[in-house]
Amino acid sequence: MSEYNPDTGLEYIYKQPYDDVPFDVPFSGLFNAGDDIATIDKVIITNYGKVAGSTDIIKGAETINGQIAQIWFSGGTNGEQYKIEVRATSVSNFKREMDVEIWVGD
Repeated sequence: MSEYNPDTGLEYIYKQPYDDVPFDVPFSGLFNAGDDIATIDKVIITNYGKVAGSTDIIKGAETINGQIAQIWFSGGTNGEQYKIEVRATSVSNFKREMDVEIWVGD
């Protein structure tokens, strides 16, 4: 079940500060059926700064599985929210961006 931030309209996922886990960012519906991701071009992380002195979330390894970009994230500050922008290019050379949020909490 997906949850969406009522302020931004973006889908969000939860993690705890200690977690070092992969998150799936689906591009299905953005690319044509069978037109898989060829490259993850850029991952941009924005710390919303809702918690004074909060630390940034850390991006780890990236993998591609069809139309899903899987990206590992660790760290972050309890109570903070982060916008994740993932830019990808398909096999047919279509370029798209998918945005999600990560909410960190204990």
